[in-house]
Amino acid sequence: MLRRRPMRLERLFLLTMRYADGAWARPFGGREGAGFGSGDGTVSGDVLQGTVRWANAPRRREDGVWTPNLRGVIRTTDDADILLTVHGQSVQEQTGRRRAIIARLELLTEHDRYRWLNSSFVVGEGEIDEETEKWWIHAFVCVNEVAEHPPGIGQAPPEASARRTTRRQHCPTLRLSRPSRSWSGLLTSVQCWCDDCCEDDR
Repeated sequence: MLRRRPMRLERLFLLTMRYADGAWARPFGGREGAGFGSGDGTVSGDVLQGTVRWANAPRRREDGVWTPNLRGVIRTTDDADILLTVHGQSVQEQTGRRRAIIARLELLTEHDRYRWLNSSFVVGEGEIDEETEKWWIHAFVCVNEVAEHPPGIGQAPPEASARRTTRRQHCPTLRLSRPSRSWSGLLTSVQCWCDDCCEDDR
C-alpha cells in the first residue's frame, strides 16, 4: 500500500545568469519565435559553488510561452566540471517585464565528489528580467518519499549541511515541524516550512 507522503525537495543551489549576447526572431510572421543567446553566471549554495558558462536556444510558442533549451558547464570551486542542461517553460508575469520560470535541470559529471548528481532528479523555479537580461533559478533535488528502499544505482548524496539544519531548528517563525528524512532516507531534525530561514540563499 502506498504511503500518502508528498515528494520532498532539498535545496541544491542558486543559479544566477546574465546574457552577454543574443539574437531573437519571429521568422514566420506570427507569435512563434526562436532565439539564441549565451552568457556566464555563478552557482551558490551549501552543496555547490562555482561559475557557469552556457548557451540557450529557446523557442517561443504561439501562446507566448518561451521554452528554454540551455546547455552549459559548471566549474566548481574545487575544479570539477559539471555539464548542465535546462529545459522548461518561461511565462510572462501579469505586470512588469519579468517571466516566471519552471524547469528541469540535468547535471552530469565524472568527478567523484559529485557523481551522485548523475542519478539525481533536479527541478527549479525562478525568473528572468527582460530589461536587464538577468535570470536566476533555485535548483532542488527531488527526494522520493514513497519508495521503500534507496536507489540501487548511483552514489548516495551528501547530508544537508549542519549550518542549514541548525538554522531551521531555531527558526523563530516555525509553523509546522515533523521528522524529516535526509537524502539517504534517515530521520533527521525537524523541518522548517517557512522561507525566512533561507533568505540568505535567495
